[in-house]
Amino acid sequence: MFFRQIKKCGQSSCTICQSVQLPDNIFDSLDWLPDPIPSTMDKDHYANFQTAYRSGTTEQYRPTLMTTMANSERVPSSIFTNTRVREFIQCFQCGKIRCLYSERALSAEDKIACQVAIDDWDYSCGSPFVPEDNILYDKVFVREKINCEMPMELAYYSCRKSNTNNCDTCYWCGHDNELVEPPESLKLKYKSLFLCCTLC
Repeated sequence: MFFRQIKKCGQSSCTICQSVQLPDNIFDSLDWLPDPIPSTMDKDHYANFQTAYRSGTTEQYRPTLMTTMANSERVPSSIFTNTRVREFIQCFQCGKIRCLYSERALSAEDKIACQVAIDDWDYSCGSPFVPEDNILYDKVFVREKINCEMPMELAYYSCRKSNTNNCDTCYWCGHDNELVEPPESLKLKYKSLFLCCTLC
């Protein structure tokens, strides 16, 4: 829910606001509506108006902001494009291949470190590629706001690296068994030429 707050200027000569109907002392004491804050008694509910009014609130607990922050990656979304796919890593739980992104091409040293991490790290969908103390933590990224239920990334199919390696897998499950062209209904719905397997 959104609302806009407008307070009259209080000038009797103003032709836009018109005159204030309240007594001056009451009008001057009016404050802006507070931002929502959690109740101290029950964290699952917001504090009532009387508690929040004039308490110096911020937008930290604004529902839409909280949802946006919860769904946002720790790096700008501009990095997650098909032209910045540098390598792939496979989830050990669901078996799906996930893209590894980097803003710049990896150096020879970073490529070695990346391959070591891929070989040694039991990656799972939704986790970071490497721990924070690794040299690649701020260089190579994987989408962290995903889970094993989510399909393959479209960037996987459209990046140069997958085309070079001929890495064709099912969009839905990530497997490469008996791949077929998707039905026309799916092509129209998703506007993509991803492949499906006969099981999906």
